[in-house]
Amino acid sequence: MKLRDLAETVVLALVLLALAAGLLGFAYAGSFSRLWADDYCYSANIQQNGWLNGTLQWYLHTSNRFSVVPLAALTDALSFNGLWGVRLLPALVLLAWVLGAWALLGELQRSFWSAWKLKSGWLLAGALLLTFFAVWLAPHRLQTWYWRMGILHYSLPAALAMGLFAVGVRQLRTRRQPTGAALVGVGLLAFFIGGLSETFAAMQLGALLMLACLVLIFRPQVWRGMLRLMLAAGLGTAVALGLMAFSPANALRQASLPPPDSLWQLIAYTLRYEVAFLYHSLKDQPLPNLVFGAFVGLFAWWSAPAERVSVRRAAGWLALVGVFVFGLIFCATAPSVYGGLVAPAGRALMPSRFAWLLGLGAAALVCGRLLAGWLGGQKLRLAALLLLLVLAVYPLRTVQVAQQEATLLAVKAQRWDARHAQLLAQRAAGQRNLVTVETDVVQSLEDYGPNPDDWVNVCAAGYYQVDSLTAK
Repeated sequence: MKLRDLAETVVLALVLLALAAGLLGFAYAGSFSRLWADDYCYSANIQQNGWLNGTLQWYLHTSNRFSVVPLAALTDALSFNGLWGVRLLPALVLLAWVLGAWALLGELQRSFWSAWKLKSGWLLAGALLLTFFAVWLAPHRLQTWYWRMGILHYSLPAALAMGLFAVGVRQLRTRRQPTGAALVGVGLLAFFIGGLSETFAAMQLGALLMLACLVLIFRPQVWRGMLRLMLAAGLGTAVALGLMAFSPANALRQASLPPPDSLWQLIAYTLRYEVAFLYHSLKDQPLPNLVFGAFVGLFAWWSAPAERVSVRRAAGWLALVGVFVFGLIFCATAPSVYGGLVAPAGRALMPSRFAWLLGLGAAALVCGRLLAGWLGGQKLRLAALLLLLVLAVYPLRTVQVAQQEATLLAVKAQRWDARHAQLLAQRAAGQRNLVTVETDVVQSLEDYGPNPDDWVNVCAAGYYQVDSLTAK
């Protein structure tokens, strides 16, 4: 084995181990998840109505997000007596992110980067890298990676969408005309993803429209099959958005958070909040952004062909990436602004963070490709590889943070478990009005308290199938 190949193998193995260690730390912390806030409402609805009728009742009377109830029912079915469905959900969605990103990167490599010197392990490293920084830079980690409903609404859709777009890129590579079954399948998957949240549905539709415009402008004849898949996915997403827009349950939210007075007001506030998100993404997290960009850029420098790319062409690519990402974040921000001109909550910023990382990674890839053409000597490429090894230390530093989060969540989970056992014992004894101690089981999310008529108390009573529940 040549020295270059040996060095690459060693560095790749260490990078994979470092990223996997970081993700395993967050998956471990997520194992202390419990039912919090809206979780009780979803599970109570499923217990009373089943997942199919429960989806209809939820859509008509509570929320427009129709795809979430079946997934919540699945986690309940897997929970048994130890809530294992809820506790394993963070790890399962992390795995879905890795698999989705791995599939998408693999298709991109076969379609666009076939001349790059890539070992298959680098594609896995890229998938782990994107997933790791999506967790590390999450706007609110508890609500987007440890809380069941936050995960299903805002984190899971990105993993499914990456799989959806991998299918589209595969179609581009094979250049075969998609079958009717493929078009229907893609449309249904896009429809289901869109039904998880209007935030991600709007961003997904924006992505499909922008990509379709690029295909129509540059390669309409060659990429006709891919365009058909995009139209099928776009139609599925648009139908999902339409169903959510016309849900009777929207009246509940709009009663307290009315929509903007005009389209221009919606656009103005969306732009304001988007610019604020972009500003704080740069200002508040400079080191993680730098490390993520350096990872991707150095990888491109190491692996890309040595042919030079003109600065003008690279600038065109960067401009295209900027426009695309700005459009994605605008689409993801607009639904929250429509609901009362408010900025997106922390968990609702997760799709925007996903778009931010995609844009940052794409820009770094372009810059690394440019460097590979200008500084493509063997020794310089080896230096890039060694720098990747240095950067691999960064994910290991986050293991301590994940451990601290796990320790805090473990304490709260122990309190939750003790209270849960007490309530089950009272119900087994025939009591219909349960009383327990009010204690801190979660931060930043609502919990039931001394008022039995509070919405969380009512949902928790429904979950335990009793008349009322009070925490004093």
